[in-house]
Parts: sequence; C-alpha cells; structure tokens
Amino acid sequence: MEGIGKLTIELILSITINVCAIAFFAGVLKSTQAHQKELIEIIQKKFDEKIKDLKDVFSEKFTRLELKQDKYNNVITRTFILEEQMKVANNRIEDLEDLK
Repeated sequence: MEGIGKLTIELILSITINVCAIAFFAGVLKSTQAHQKELIEIIQKKFDEKIKDLKDVFSEKFTRLELKQDKYNNVITRTFILEEQMKVANNRIEDLEDLK
C-alpha cells in the first residue's frame, strides 16, 4: 500500500506541476499577444500618419504641377495668337510693298 500511496502522490505532484507549467505558458502567451497587439496598433498609427503626410505632399506637388501646366497652356495659346497676327501683319506688309 505504501507503494501505491507514493505513486499517487507522485502522480498528483506531476499533474500539479504540469498544470502550473501550462498556466504559466498560457499567461506568457496571452501577455505576448497583448504586447504584439499594442505594437501592431502603434505601427498602424505611424503608417497612417506617414500615408497622410505623403498624400499631403503629393497633393501639394500636384497642385503646383497643375499651376505650371496652366501657365504653359496660356503661353502656347498666346504664342498661337501671336503667330496668326504675325501672318496677318506680314500679308499686309506684302500688300503694301506690292502697291509701291
């Protein structure tokens, strides 16, 4: 009987140690998951801030590019008008020279 009692105590002790180990590792796992979740939230927040900054920069640069394009288009239009006026002026000069 002494052997069976000793075996029972060893079995209970072994189960208790294993349950404690499982509980410890479950706690560590839960803590690690919580920490990882916090890190993911921090990284997501920084990522969102960087994306917003990039959007602002691109928006500003795009606006400047649009202004430059508008100026260029205005110059092209004015150049076309001047070329047409030069043709008319040259034709008038030729007509005046022909009258002499």
